[in-house]
Amino acid sequence: MWLLILLAVVGGLALGLHTLFPDALRLEHNRMALVYYLAWMVVIGSAILMTFRQRWSQALKYGVAWALILLVVVAAYAYRSDFKQVALQVAAAVVPGMAIEIAPGEVVLRAGADGHFYANATVDGVAIRFMVDTGASSIALSADDARRLGFDPQALDYFLPVTTASGTALAARITLDEVRLGSIVVPGVAAAVMPPGTLDRSLLGMSFLARLSGFEIAGDRLILRD
Repeated sequence: MWLLILLAVVGGLALGLHTLFPDALRLEHNRMALVYYLAWMVVIGSAILMTFRQRWSQALKYGVAWALILLVVVAAYAYRSDFKQVALQVAAAVVPGMAIEIAPGEVVLRAGADGHFYANATVDGVAIRFMVDTGASSIALSADDARRLGFDPQALDYFLPVTTASGTALAARITLDEVRLGSIVVPGVAAAVMPPGTLDRSLLGMSFLARLSGFEIAGDRLILRD
């Protein structure tokens, strides 16, 4: 008798999951996971009922607790990609500059506390933190970041006139093999190295942004499309 009750409860949970999460359970691996967890529910429920055969109220309490735990586990597994996306969104809010992929080839950056957009990019395999500047004609590297990329700022030829917040300066033209921001990868990007002491933060300018299919600002978000 108790086994029939247990199977009825398990069947009811399976029906409830199908009603609540019909899209998730259309996938074969999610259905297999559901069968796996329901089988464990039967095993655990059987053990509880055998242990508390004469104490039905206590058995029911433990059985409901285990059923709720397994229900949460199944739901979390079925919607793990959504939970991951939420976690990434929280991380992006905490760490401005972290690129979050919101669609294939589309990433979003959140503005920092100062209102500027920062981008934690990878340049030729080296992590570089940029400030996004749509007014800069190209990527502008500080001398320190250029040195991290293997360039000797003292040996470069500074002949390219550029306009900075402090006025006009001469920069050295270089080409970066690859700039990667999240899932967006742009090869062969023109850049300028600024003389030591003229730029505190490297700028992500139009030599990168213009190579994208588009970008737009929506509130505190900068959306970039490959």
